[in-house]
Amino acid sequence: MVEPMKPRKRRRWLSLSLRALLLMMLLIAVGSGYLGIQMSRLRRQRAAISKVLSVGGNVTYYHTPDSIGGFGGPLFGSFGEKPAPNPGPQSVRRWLGDDYFVKVKSLSDVNLGLGDDKQKIASLDFVRDLPDLKQISLYKADRIKDISALSHLNLNGLTLLGAKINDLDSLTGMKNLQAVDLDESSVQNVQAIEGLKQLQYLSLANTKVATLPELKHHRSLEHLDLTATRIHDLEFLRSTSSLTALWIAKTAVRDLSPIRSNQELESLDCTHTKVADLSALQQLTKLSELKLGHSKVADLRPLAQLKTLTELVLEGTRVRDATPVKNLELLFALTLKNAPVTAISIPKDLSYLDISGTEITSLQFVKKDTALATLVMDRTPIVDLAPLHACSLGLGHTKIRDLSALIKTKGIDEVWIAPGCVSEKELQRFRKARPEIELIIQEDPPDWSGWRNWVIPGSIEPVVG
Repeated sequence: MVEPMKPRKRRRWLSLSLRALLLMMLLIAVGSGYLGIQMSRLRRQRAAISKVLSVGGNVTYYHTPDSIGGFGGPLFGSFGEKPAPNPGPQSVRRWLGDDYFVKVKSLSDVNLGLGDDKQKIASLDFVRDLPDLKQISLYKADRIKDISALSHLNLNGLTLLGAKINDLDSLTGMKNLQAVDLDESSVQNVQAIEGLKQLQYLSLANTKVATLPELKHHRSLEHLDLTATRIHDLEFLRSTSSLTALWIAKTAVRDLSPIRSNQELESLDCTHTKVADLSALQQLTKLSELKLGHSKVADLRPLAQLKTLTELVLEGTRVRDATPVKNLELLFALTLKNAPVTAISIPKDLSYLDISGTEITSLQFVKKDTALATLVMDRTPIVDLAPLHACSLGLGHTKIRDLSALIKTKGIDEVWIAPGCVSEKELQRFRKARPEIELIIQEDPPDWSGWRNWVIPGSIEPVVG
């Protein structure tokens, strides 16, 4: 008996309601739109990075502390270093790009003066595509006339040298800004600085700035450089107390009394100013570096109690009596060049002394227990070297013709003598008697400033988080 055929099961097709279909299409559209936006963002970021690298700049990312660029490109460690692994899932990066999750933290050493006229960067619009930037360092920015592109950023460090800008209004909202360097820019109005209360470092050197807002609320400000500005008084500093370094060289400042309250001050540069009275410095007991070259200073007695001084520059001043420095026990370097000094006493641990062009006639101030390592006495009336003991001696354009005393002096490493001051016969006699001493015959003095590398800290750079 033939069994009846079983009815074939009817295939069930997936069915969606119109509402579900529309919802799915909406999700696909939103996802595709978001992905498109992100890919567009990535392309713009790549273009911005490429522009920075084209002018020799460096790029630093959040996922690596190293500067990237130059030799390797945007995602390869420079100088052959192994690059840090890029952030984000590898499976996603394989499809969307290895730099999809990368965020740029800083731009440094960006020289806007490089390249031909077509390649030179004349606008900061490219930083709009790097919204996570924290630090920017741009040099030779003389083509930059507008910094409004920075206004959306939350920077903590900005270097913009030579920019043709008039004010800093675009920085008003950067409440976390800690370091600003606008050297050689055309900025004049810096009123916006009043609201930047987290500033630690501010440099306006070689600008036309004539005044600053009162800085009494800037309790973190430590380094202020006003070199070669139009500043003529320091009243805006009268209520500050946090400064550790102040540079006012080549200004019209004559009164230092407003800085009296800055008892943390360690470095002060008053070179080429009208400063004459140093009494305001008597309470600055942490001062270690003081530069007064070519100022109106004549009286050093207010410095007698500054026991922390390690470097004192008095070149071209009106000082005649340098004996007040005798009790500065930590003084390591003293420059009296071209000052009319006639009287001098030095601390026993002084290592570097320049008395070139002074009226000092004798080396009797150099005692046997003095640790003097370098003595420069170019163009002085000194003719007797008998009390001398030093490692490096600069005779320069000396009146000494007989080097017998020098031949007998122990501990000499090198001697500088200007051409024509000592006869060739006498020089040959010296070389024969003391062949171990380096004899330098040249017009200009050698560079004996190596002591700066370990006695006085070098230029203070902005420190930003």
